Amino acid sequence: MRNLVVVWLAVGLVVLMGLFPPWVGAYPSGEESIGYHFIGLPPKAGEGYAVYQTYGIVSTICLDWSRLVLQWLVVAFTAGGMLYTFNRPGSRMGNVERKEKR
Repeated sequence: MRNLVVVWLAVGLVVLMGLFPPWVGAYPSGEESIGYHFIGLPPKAGEGYAVYQTYGIVSTICLDWSRLVLQWLVVAFTAGGMLYTFNRPGSRMGNVERKEKR
């Protein structure tokens, strides 16, 4: 039962992170994080985020894939660590659950 809760919490977090991903503005001088926004309504230029045109180069606003994938990996490793801890032989967590079933 505890394993199922951990798995579903991890899945829920990954889904929420996918629905509200991090966005980044790419400018000629570099990138700037512009926060988290709903995937269906990405941030647009003119809504507090300027899109600059310098030397014919137009900057863009796009998903920050590196940060999103890193967040997903943190959730996966944390959930994996919790599952390992709960199912490890001799674990107090695992023993408590087994004693309750008797």
